[in-house]
Amino acid sequence: MHDPTQRLGFFNLETQYLIIGHNHLYRRAFIPDQPNRGSNRGAIIDEREETGRKKSK
Repeated sequence: MHDPTQRLGFFNLETQYLIIGHNHLYRRAFIPDQPNRGSNRGAIIDEREETGRKKSK
């Protein structure tokens, strides 16, 4: 029998990618084992500000 905690963890990871995968900003933010997470966060914030400006115009 499989370890139920392992199966649950895998299910949660899959649902995370299914839900977040539609938004490329969040998908990039949640990619595991990615170097320079701080700079990626900055890029994501910049893109959010850009989309906000586009929507406000």
